[in-house]
Amino acid sequence: MGSNVLYYPTISLPNGSWLRQALFYWNGLSSIVPETWDWSQEERDFMNSFLSKDEIDFLKSEKQYKELHPDKFVQEETKLFQSFKKELLESVESPNFQRFLRPTDEFTYESKLHADKINPNKKHQEIIDFFRERKYIQDLKSDKTGFPYYPMEETVSNLYMSVLAKYLAIDSRQMFTPSTDAQIYFLLNYEPSGKGGIFPCTNILFNNILPVPLNEVPLNVIIDFKKTNRSLLERLHGSFVTFETEIAMSDNWGKNHAIAKRFRGQLDQQIKELEIEMGNSRMQFIRSSLFSLIKTAAEVGFTLASPPISLGFGVIGSLDLVNHYYNARYERLAILKNSTVGYLYMAKRDEII
Repeated sequence: MGSNVLYYPTISLPNGSWLRQALFYWNGLSSIVPETWDWSQEERDFMNSFLSKDEIDFLKSEKQYKELHPDKFVQEETKLFQSFKKELLESVESPNFQRFLRPTDEFTYESKLHADKINPNKKHQEIIDFFRERKYIQDLKSDKTGFPYYPMEETVSNLYMSVLAKYLAIDSRQMFTPSTDAQIYFLLNYEPSGKGGIFPCTNILFNNILPVPLNEVPLNVIIDFKKTNRSLLERLHGSFVTFETEIAMSDNWGKNHAIAKRFRGQLDQQIKELEIEMGNSRMQFIRSSLFSLIKTAAEVGFTLASPPISLGFGVIGSLDLVNHYYNARYERLAILKNSTVGYLYMAKRDEII
């Protein structure tokens, strides 16, 4: 579990359970934002589903949110960028995405792919031509501030941002782990495409385990709670890091069962302490789920035939582990900074505690 999470596939952060889970269990949040971005220019019919400019400014002032600018990465012709470009084009052409993509005559071009993320020069001409030939993108326009952008089919734009998040997380000097609440883009981002090979991972599902404040709880109340209970949350975060690291380094599936059992006991105690403090603060919450994708250090003992590990947690929760293979291009050409490849927020139940 890295220190910070990088949200995708949108610039804006969703104002819901993903945000509250991320604030609780990570040190900081980021999203991919053009350097010239003006939050007041953000226009969405569903704006209430995302944080407002004032809320973003508040999280910045509390050092809980930081913009991650893609400018340098997309402007330099590095080996990592070449890998990104190749994986992007393969992902768009993959059968999985093509089945998900709407018919051409239903394209809406409601997404704005700002020029900071894809520059109209010879380095990116292959991407631009590829998108234009398939009618995924329209000619360059300018927003109200005069900044250039490409009107783009929304699903293609979201996939672009999803793949970009993986590579920016590597390129950045900070410890970012890509994270989303959009399951379809998580799967499209990591599932084998038929090209580039595969690499072994262990899927970990923290199923209905993690307490998260209700969406009605104001952000300032959550931040104050974090400050007051900093030691408890840091210990909880440390337990996650240790657990994920041990699973990543393990070369024996039987050993994983012992690791998971030990972690469950530790996590159970820490979650109980956290819920007591939330109760003392009169903070209502739900128990949320988190899907964690862990890169294994060795294939010794790794097999898809290994029986899933499922340990009960409380009344309705469970800690589940299973082996899987994922797209290897991203893993093979870049040294991952930590064992966790990506996170997917999941909320299966909504009972109020």
